[in-house]
Amino acid sequence: MKYLELNVRGKCGGVGALVCLMAYTTFTASFSLLGVFVYQYLFHRVSISNVTSMLALFSIIYISSLIVAGVFVDLFGGEKFVMVSFSLLTSFLLAISAFYAPEGLASSIITALLACTTAWLPIALGSYIRSHIDVTCRGTIYGLGTGIGSLVAFGLYNLIDVLSLRVVIALVGVVIAVAGIVVLLVVEDKFWFEKRVFKPSQLFYRRVPSLSLGIFVFYTMAGFVSVKLYPVLGEFSLSIMAYIVTVPYLVFVITAGFLIDFAGRRLIGVAGFIILSIGNTLLAIYEEHYSILLSAIIPLIIIRIAYSFIDVYTVVTLIDLAGRRSKGFTLSVGLTAMSSGILLGSLLAGLVEASRLGVIMGTLILVAAIYIVMRVPETLPKRVVKKDEILKYIDKAKKIAEKEM
Repeated sequence: MKYLELNVRGKCGGVGALVCLMAYTTFTASFSLLGVFVYQYLFHRVSISNVTSMLALFSIIYISSLIVAGVFVDLFGGEKFVMVSFSLLTSFLLAISAFYAPEGLASSIITALLACTTAWLPIALGSYIRSHIDVTCRGTIYGLGTGIGSLVAFGLYNLIDVLSLRVVIALVGVVIAVAGIVVLLVVEDKFWFEKRVFKPSQLFYRRVPSLSLGIFVFYTMAGFVSVKLYPVLGEFSLSIMAYIVTVPYLVFVITAGFLIDFAGRRLIGVAGFIILSIGNTLLAIYEEHYSILLSAIIPLIIIRIAYSFIDVYTVVTLIDLAGRRSKGFTLSVGLTAMSSGILLGSLLAGLVEASRLGVIMGTLILVAAIYIVMRVPETLPKRVVKKDEILKYIDKAKKIAEKEM
């Protein structure tokens, strides 16, 4: 199977594309800051002394919510209702946290609810994109939205020292609420639910399990080396760390978004695996006794670039592969593989001592995983791009002919 024929074609411009761009911007900005908020604010107020256990609980709730959300959307639809209601609920939870500073059990409950709400939003949004946005511009919308969202998150993060974390989180809540209201007013889909036919078997003949396995391997290794690098960079201020982590990702996620709509999905996916392999190789060559530039900063920048490529590849390819009767479930399976990989990599980083041999073995596993990615269907074959260019040329010729008449 060289490529997957796509019959559903939506629009690249107009209100739908702008709504999706706004949604990805809002989600990326808020999700990035929620991690800081949950770790620095809520976790210090719970009675559980072991933060690792709380993070594991947060991850389990998030992953479970992804699966439930995917099945729910496929059975009952209601993407517009989910995006609006869960945006407003997330905003409400953030407002409570910012103004009332809950402690103990209340803080734990809010953390769990935030894990749930942030899982439902990308499922509903991805399902909406699958039905309304053309295959030739999904990467551009995701890359731009995620890049702008990262920039917004970076700006808000720098305001924490000026305003305080509670004020910044309140601002994030307002932004999320505004985004939900915009979706309510602008998106023309039905607001309520409708009965649908759920067919999970579509995942297998579309090679979604192969894609999910490749995703899991990548994020496990990326999560492992990232966590190992952060202590080495601990001598830098948080602001400098934010620059190192954010700027490469911001630039290359936008670049990858454009490229994936121009050069195809598979090329970007393979490039992401190769780039991470290069970063791991540098880690194996330059150990801690070398300069921190060679042993930590450059590898971390390369890893962030790899993240940007694979983030775009993962989300866009999952949306492309999603069948009409398994849109939500396809997204939930892929995003579960991503989240599980990050969680496993982070846990392994705390249990396994990083050695040169271990990093080399991880790199070999990454290279082997490229074969799995190559088995995933190309969802943007060249003839689809060619057909899109011809259709645009025909539309342009018709408009010129109408003006001359």
